[in-house]
Amino acid sequence: LRHPVEVRDRAGKRLDDARKMRQRAKVVLDATPDPTPMLEHFETHLRALVELCRAKGARVVIARQPWLEKALTPEERARLWNFGAGRPYSGEVTTYYAHEAVWKLLAQVDERAVRVAQELGVEALELNSLVPQDFEHYYDELHHTPKGCELLGRAVARQIVAGRAAPRVHASAR
Repeated sequence: LRHPVEVRDRAGKRLDDARKMRQRAKVVLDATPDPTPMLEHFETHLRALVELCRAKGARVVIARQPWLEKALTPEERARLWNFGAGRPYSGEVTTYYAHEAVWKLLAQVDERAVRVAQELGVEALELNSLVPQDFEHYYDELHHTPKGCELLGRAVARQIVAGRAAPRVHASAR
């Protein structure tokens, strides 16, 4: 529904390289710049997407992004590759953001998603508490193993099916 669509060829084949790149990081930043512009950008586009879906007559359920947040062992840290200040699939990245700094940002994005859902009167499905914080369900901080995907898929399906029983009230009928 939203364009442009970004396609990354062979992304999975470079995962090991990306993990090693993070391990070689020369700089790990413990703080991020002011997140306000990023949060406003996210909110603007989330609102636009919700309104686009509603204009098509669709029931909207915002499935909130879960993330892995826990005390990490050195072995677990070695499995993670996200949050570089650059694009690890395009070239060498030497600066990364600390996991803890990014977790704060993820919480702020989640808060914005909840607020948008409340203000626009759509459902927001909380998923973070449903996914065990382990590497059986995550293969990095944001992406899930097949076991994690199945758990999330079932939760979303339950939400969708549960909503079918309730009559829908369109904005024009309010």
